[in-house]
Amino acid sequence: MKNKARTPAGLLAISPSEREAILDGIQHSIMVRRDAKLPLIDEQQVYQRELQLLVTGKYQAALESYLVDAYRHVRPQMGLPGRIAMTLQARRVAEAALFADQGIVNPDAAPSNVLKSMIRYTNGTMASLGI
Repeated sequence: MKNKARTPAGLLAISPSEREAILDGIQHSIMVRRDAKLPLIDEQQVYQRELQLLVTGKYQAALESYLVDAYRHVRPQMGLPGRIAMTLQARRVAEAALFADQGIVNPDAAPSNVLKSMIRYTNGTMASLGI
């Protein structure tokens, strides 16, 4: 279930130029596929997916500073299970802080990529921040 109803309008809104860029990309894909005599794509499905990716990207950008701060406050743990636990704990703390400050909830029902977050924040990025 998506949390769109709880996300304040405007904070993760898609601009007209962003919508136009998505539609232009879809039309380009259709032309290329038609010229190559390939099966055409489902325009509505691709459009919805592109919108979801864009909104999720905006959410991740809004969450970034909260994640950095959350990693400063989680207890360091050793080993892969410890790193996974740190990542999940930091993510929960950051998402709660973002919601408390700006009223933004994760618009994506799928869980975040824990491995990607773990690598980014526990290998180098956080060390470069002095954490």
